[in-house]
Amino acid sequence: PQPNGRVMDDNDVTKPYRSSFGIVAGSLNGLSLKVFPSTKFAVMMELGMKVTAASGIQFYDPYRWNYTYGYYYGWETYGYFTTPYTLEFNVNFIRQDHFVAGLYGLVGGGPSLGWHFRNSYPFYSYDYYNSQWPRYRQGNGKAGINLILGLEYVFNEPIALQVDFRPGYGLLFASGYTAHYFDWGLNLSFRYAFKEKY
Repeated sequence: PQPNGRVMDDNDVTKPYRSSFGIVAGSLNGLSLKVFPSTKFAVMMELGMKVTAASGIQFYDPYRWNYTYGYYYGWETYGYFTTPYTLEFNVNFIRQDHFVAGLYGLVGGGPSLGWHFRNSYPFYSYDYYNSQWPRYRQGNGKAGINLILGLEYVFNEPIALQVDFRPGYGLLFASGYTAHYFDWGLNLSFRYAFKEKY
């Protein structure tokens, strides 16, 4: 073992810790678990509320019949929403390399699944007479995929502090509805690290 408590593998490369658990804050706010199956490979799992200042295009079924008034009305294939709120579970598969002292660089990516539960957001609908009015939708599933780029510093206490940027793709979906958007995040993670014991 090294004086700082870290363990060297056969390639003389530092393994930061066995696993860590704590919180993540920023675009995603919730719980964070990170595990190192091997020296340079980590799996990070998070569950939390995500807020993304994003915009995207919504798509609805083209026509539906209004039984009350007896005509078709169209759900137009455009419209913009902003700031989606989601409760989601994220998994990132990470390659992490040692820089200097307790500092590590990380790169990777992974999927996310969740539920979009913002009260409402607008889209635009046309009826048979070409009248336009805003309408609202509630509750959708969410799926996405992202890259992750960041830095992690592992203190001797042992505490792990991580900052990362996650550009990605998001999809909100429900029956007859999809919305595509740029799903990005900027996060700070604070976790207690469980180190190897020898």
